[in-house]
Amino acid sequence: MKKTTKRAILVAMTVFSGTVVYFIFIAPLLKSIESDLRETATTRVATERLASKTVDIELREDLKHFLENKENLFMDGEHPADAVLLLREIADSHGIEKEIRAIEPEETSQENWPYFGVDLSFSGTEEDLLHFFRDIETSGILVDVSEASIRKDSNDETQLQGNISLKIFHK
Repeated sequence: MKKTTKRAILVAMTVFSGTVVYFIFIAPLLKSIESDLRETATTRVATERLASKTVDIELREDLKHFLENKENLFMDGEHPADAVLLLREIADSHGIEKEIRAIEPEETSQENWPYFGVDLSFSGTEEDLLHFFRDIETSGILVDVSEASIRKDSNDETQLQGNISLKIFHK
């Protein structure tokens, strides 16, 4: 046989052997690797979705706790006198002279929540008034001071007099 024929047969056998090896060994291995990569990608996406749902659930639990606390800020709308009693108790505990009057909500009010208005006239020492206002602020009810005026008592320099209008929000 001629050298070129031998070489052609050798090349053909090499190509045939390479093709057989590729289809029998390499192609299934590549398919398995491709399948594993797809499964890994799918698992990663599913894991990320699950992680984000877990975060959502945790956020919802935090928000639920937050909203429960916010719900407690609102006075019971059926008993607005409770707010007046609370103001009266706080004033009495600090020796504040007071006069509390309910005021009608404004017709043009743009408030998001219902409220009732209270006009509070007071008299007391500066220190007592500071404690009184701090106790109102930390009382756990949602209050908006819509107007305030404070002045020194003309008869007693140690006393302050004033008036505040409050909006006490309720459920």
